[in-house]
Amino acid sequence: MSDLDLSRLTVQEKKRLHALLTESVFQEEVLPAILNGDGTRPGPLYWLQECTETYDEHWVPKGLASPYAKFPQLPYWPWLFNCLMREREVLIPKSREMMISWAVVGYGVWHCQVFPRTRFIVQLIRSELFEENG
Repeated sequence: MSDLDLSRLTVQEKKRLHALLTESVFQEEVLPAILNGDGTRPGPLYWLQECTETYDEHWVPKGLASPYAKFPQLPYWPWLFNCLMREREVLIPKSREMMISWAVVGYGVWHCQVFPRTRFIVQLIRSELFEENG
């Protein structure tokens, strides 16, 4: 299943996704919470992009000056973080190129730092097993 395959979504899930992607609501309500938090602490996306760094084990062969880099600013982060903030459970297809695992774990670390006594569980499953078990 590709990252953009929406054929398995139910009608209700498609409606919820459409609501998330409604630009005006997203810009006015969702984005400020993701970036600015509640006014007393930064939101998870701001925290990841401004207060953390990624580490590239292959920085020397790539000719980089350092193994550390700022967390990237990608166009789909706000939608992903909105889902993570609103839903108790989120199922996301694995992708090696989109840094989804980095983002989800980063969100978990932020959440545990901001909210005391939080448990954040990430479970990975191979797609063949997922498709077999539904």
